[in-house]
Amino acid sequence: MNVQHYQVHDGLFAGEYPGSLAPEVTEDRLKFLIGKGVQTFIDLTTSHDRLDPYEPVLRELGEGLTRHSHEIPDLGVPTSPEVMRGILDLLRAELDAGRVCYVHCWGGIGRTGTVIGCWLKESGMDAAAALDEVQRRYAAGMPKAIHHPRSPQTPQQIRYVEEWP
Repeated sequence: MNVQHYQVHDGLFAGEYPGSLAPEVTEDRLKFLIGKGVQTFIDLTTSHDRLDPYEPVLRELGEGLTRHSHEIPDLGVPTSPEVMRGILDLLRAELDAGRVCYVHCWGGIGRTGTVIGCWLKESGMDAAAALDEVQRRYAAGMPKAIHHPRSPQTPQQIRYVEEWP
């Protein structure tokens, strides 16, 4: 089973949590993403999400694969501007180094869409264009969009992107 995801642009993918209760599913999902060139995983989940960690499987799959944790509460926004700044700075550094990145939360909807919206805004889009682009790519790449039609998911997350400097 492949992990639901979408491509933001060359070198950047976004989507759902690649881990699973079944280690073989986790391995298959990670191999699928690695096959797309992903080397850096930016994990937005928290311990409150109660997800099985995938980092041990990632380490077994090869050197040079990294996971970075930047916790954002489920259905929420970063607890401070420094959290988002840290995520965006890491993303820029990794992409500038030629590393392919995968940004994810649990479902790949709210937190992920918020980060990608802020990324697109920093990359030169205005807020409306950034939010439209996230929505377009999310709807095209994520079958779950049928049941969860909006990304970012909450009014608070949308407002966060709109107000991101």
